[in-house]
Amino acid sequence: CFRFWYLENNGKTNTKCWLVYQQIMIAIKKISKKIFKEFNDSNFKYKDLINLDKKKRSLFYKKNKNIVNWSKKIKKQLKNKYPIMLFDMRNLKNELNIDKFRNFFIYFSCSLGNLLPQNSKNEKTVLIYNRGKSYSMKFGARYHQTNEGGQIHTDNVNILQSWDFLGIACISQAQLGGDLLVIDGNKVYFFLKKNYPNQLKILKENFYWEERGLSNKIFRAPIIKKNNNKINFRYLRVYLVSAHNKAKKRLRKSQIHALDILDSVLYDPKFQLKTKLKKYQILITMDSRILHGRIAFKDKSKAVDLNTYYLKNKKNIIKRTMERVWIKN
Repeated sequence: CFRFWYLENNGKTNTKCWLVYQQIMIAIKKISKKIFKEFNDSNFKYKDLINLDKKKRSLFYKKNKNIVNWSKKIKKQLKNKYPIMLFDMRNLKNELNIDKFRNFFIYFSCSLGNLLPQNSKNEKTVLIYNRGKSYSMKFGARYHQTNEGGQIHTDNVNILQSWDFLGIACISQAQLGGDLLVIDGNKVYFFLKKNYPNQLKILKENFYWEERGLSNKIFRAPIIKKNNNKINFRYLRVYLVSAHNKAKKRLRKSQIHALDILDSVLYDPKFQLKTKLKKYQILITMDSRILHGRIAFKDKSKAVDLNTYYLKNKKNIIKRTMERVWIKN
């Protein structure tokens, strides 16, 4: 089922590994001690990193040449052979705590590009965890606020402008479930082109989308777009349906059929890689190419959110919590 290849870089800790399943490839890398030391020496604080202006960003590039040069290689790999990359920091767990891990995640993300606002509060990082039973996407909640599963999607669904990378850092896992599903959009596109060309044509039409969490505006954009031989996806069906309802534009039967065909492909295990992010792991993807979702999850009964964890002197179990960034190269 799984096949692994390991390549050692002359004995360095930055070991690379490729995981292949159903023709989906994830490049797995460890964060080197050299880069982690540069991070420790840089003294950039979490809040400073989130709000880098031009002057601070210039200073960041000057002070952190190792991470910046390494990130250039990472971006090149993400845009070409490895659109999914997993960065494992568990080799440094003796030097890590949650605060330092979160700080490094933002430090690494800033080396990849500019962090974009994700909500109307202009927040550039968002915590993904279950806010409670009253939160559901059916009633207007956003995906990251629920424990709901399914809903294979890209993140770039509520901003018209395209961006490059999705970053997710695992702070804590759930008691049950929460497995990550990833799908290579290129494989889906060529399958549709060969077997369902008429439905693919419909998916390239403009659909309505809402700027959920950002504003009340509605815009139009295709689910699948091909530019210069690059295939870009924008998809989260529950958001799309909600936007059409707001616009009072009913989906045609042919559009519904095309969406059903797309969902049938996305939820086919043959196209999916199922994995589970572990604590102190970071996932970076090309968001327009890699669709993702998760298995529904359940936290331990006494688990608390991250804010409560800090208020109670870090003595409680934390709910399944991921931190997310959207990165424009």
